[in-house]
Amino acid sequence: KNFVFRTNNPSMSDYEDYGGYGGYGGYDDDDDDFCAYEHDDHEYADVDFSQIDFSGLPVSLPSFKEMPADVLSSFAEAVKAIKPIDLSGLSDSPSNARRPEMPADLFSSFAETVKGIKPIDLSEIFKEMKKEEMMKKRKQVKSKPRTPAEEKQVKHRRRRLASLYTRALARIKQNDPKLKELSLNGGAAKHLGPKRAEQLAEALKSNTVIKRLRLCNNMIGNTGAVALAAMLKENKTLTTLILPNNHIGTEGAMALANAIKVNKTLHNLDISRNDIGQAGASALSAALEGNTTMHTLITHKPLFNVLLQIARLKRNDVTLTELTLTHLKVTPRETTDLATALATNTVLKKLVLSENRIGSAGAVALAAALKTNNTLLTLDLSHNAIGTAGAV
Repeated sequence: KNFVFRTNNPSMSDYEDYGGYGGYGGYDDDDDDFCAYEHDDHEYADVDFSQIDFSGLPVSLPSFKEMPADVLSSFAEAVKAIKPIDLSGLSDSPSNARRPEMPADLFSSFAETVKGIKPIDLSEIFKEMKKEEMMKKRKQVKSKPRTPAEEKQVKHRRRRLASLYTRALARIKQNDPKLKELSLNGGAAKHLGPKRAEQLAEALKSNTVIKRLRLCNNMIGNTGAVALAAMLKENKTLTTLILPNNHIGTEGAMALANAIKVNKTLHNLDISRNDIGQAGASALSAALEGNTTMHTLITHKPLFNVLLQIARLKRNDVTLTELTLTHLKVTPRETTDLATALATNTVLKKLVLSENRIGSAGAVALAAALKTNNTLLTLDLSHNAIGTAGAV
């Protein structure tokens, strides 16, 4: 992460400007001492330095956990090392009133001072701050007592989900020909849990009708994911499985990865917003190498799906006529691999790569691929920081 410190808090309109580009963060009108904001790969932090006493370390940041003394001490020493610069001699002419030119010797002195400041990694501190704030908000939500009307509504939702589950389970066991798609999405006050997920998975092993199954926000955990993975090894009909935000960890992800290796009918799998860990991600990546039927894999790492689509392009998947990979932080490296696959592909007709980071290098690679590709009709590369070399 890159951090930018500013001594004065911006107005709320500044944050709204960033928010338009997908940023998010916390701005509290009641707390002018500290504000953290994240946008893409940058985090902005506003600190009221007048509230920090460098002589008496350690110092606590308002509303957040205490910054380690060694980090703050290092930062304080860097600030103290900045020598005063006399700017009184600068002319402020009308033609250059906003940004008067700084004399070369003065700028050189300032540059040397800045170079002497050692980098300080604050990424872990900011992560902890975010976690603590999120936990605080969750506790506040949980501790807030429900009104009688809200409690009645919660009970109604739970009864409704239980009723839907009971009826759906019966229809699955009966192989109801009309039940081709099933959605049993949970929520904060209602969820299926691991036990019902196991019952559902057992019934689906022999079902030959259902093609799409959605179980979002149901807290099925590793137990439920393992049961569904066992089902995928036997079920020959299901093509789409949606499991975001289900408390699935490494064990569950690895079980699903093993199932993908043998399953030949599943096309789409969504396990986003689950903490599958590096081991789970590696297992899924390895499973994709030998899989020739998967169309979409959505995880906590967007590039997984990009790599999957490149593999589909390489094998000339006849179903892949249009491909949209927007806002996935695709870099020149992935773009070059995609271009290599595109050069020999004879199926794809439309490719959208807008709002990524392909740059000029990625554009040059795609241009080379277009010289041999005779099938692609539409190519969208908007908002990709393509320079002159890429455009030419």
